[in-house]
Amino acid sequence: MTATNLPTAEAAPPDSHTLSFHASPSEAAGTVAAFLKGAAECSQPGIVFTSREEMLRRYQAEVHRIAPELEVAFRQLAGPHVHETSDGLRPPDEVMALAAAHPTGVSMCGDTLSQFLSEQNLPEVLAYETWYESLRPFPHRGLCPYDLSSLPTRDLDRTLTQLVGAHSHVVLSHDPRPHVQLVQMLVTPLVRDPPPGSWEVLERAMDQGLIEWSGRGPATVGLTIQGVRFAEVLRGIALRSVPADSPSS
Repeated sequence: MTATNLPTAEAAPPDSHTLSFHASPSEAAGTVAAFLKGAAECSQPGIVFTSREEMLRRYQAEVHRIAPELEVAFRQLAGPHVHETSDGLRPPDEVMALAAAHPTGVSMCGDTLSQFLSEQNLPEVLAYETWYESLRPFPHRGLCPYDLSSLPTRDLDRTLTQLVGAHSHVVLSHDPRPHVQLVQMLVTPLVRDPPPGSWEVLERAMDQGLIEWSGRGPATVGLTIQGVRFAEVLRGIALRSVPADSPSS
């Protein structure tokens, strides 16, 4: 299944399960706030789960900046917003109750999957995302923000393929830094309506030997060994030159 690219999270329609990529805390806050603004336009209540006080403050400040009239429920947790069950990871009971109480839809966001993602729990997280996607159609809107800098680098093309395949829509990062955009090029063949010029940039990266068709599927590309090294060098340069809002700050 191919997800549809969206210009912003505000455009996520009812019955959407949207994957978003960001590369800095400020970009994450902007995406979540836009999603919540879209919730108001759909006449839906919004709820956001996060485990970091810094991000909670950023979300609240950005929502206040773009739409101070919004009423949003924020929840700060000590760990992931999902919990283990005999059937795998599942959402908080509060989310299930809220969804049941609002048959016309709820806009829900939890950012903790990306924060606690590792090579060890990646299969469980991907299984959860696939299960959530299988619940559609429903009137709700879901947003799953992922930090591009926190995705496990091992089998990155496979991870991105499975993540995109488990969502109905995608919001790509607008971070202009080369290492971010190089990694995000791997998503281009996986989405409908990619940003203008994406294929041309991807083809140039292939010509330079940075990206190649991976063999995992007809529409899957991956970084070459040269591409991985180039991305790591670019990221190292970025970490030495960007302000405190950088992903690893």
